[in-house]
Amino acid sequence: MKHITRNKKQSGASNDICYMIDESGFTLIEVLIYSAVLAIFMGAAFVLVSSILGSADAFLEKNELLANQEFVERKLIWALAGASSVLSPSPNSSSTGLTITGSSTLIYPAVFSLDNNQLTLSVAEGAPELIANNRVRVNEFKIEHFSSNQYDSAIKISLVLQSVVFSYLQSSSTLFHVVVP
Repeated sequence: MKHITRNKKQSGASNDICYMIDESGFTLIEVLIYSAVLAIFMGAAFVLVSSILGSADAFLEKNELLANQEFVERKLIWALAGASSVLSPSPNSSSTGLTITGSSTLIYPAVFSLDNNQLTLSVAEGAPELIANNRVRVNEFKIEHFSSNQYDSAIKISLVLQSVVFSYLQSSSTLFHVVVP
């Protein structure tokens, strides 16, 4: 902003009036430079905040994946704890389903099956229920049944879970169990 002030010249005989221009404020170049610096800082702040929020989301999704894996493992261990025999897969073969029997009619037969990347459990011939939530996909559920005779049975269960939201997050585990009749 320019202010014009009127001053009289004191030196000399003539009575000249001198106009002085007082310039205060910012020039266009200064405003553009400050705007550019502010835009750079705002962009850096946005990138930092979005990075923090993104890593927090990935951390929560990883916890969700691990919680689902632990839940499925616990269900398998629970069902296998009282099992007396493995009906499916047949001895010395593998499958994506597991059927086990035991003495309790409240639990057995217990059937674990993989269908459309979802793992289900059916107990006592009831309706199959999902045992992993919809935020994870079961990429692998493979059961290998080993038996040297009709009395000894050992199974190996391979389980691979993947996050639906962040597909690069995966979790895998392998369980071994010996079924004692």
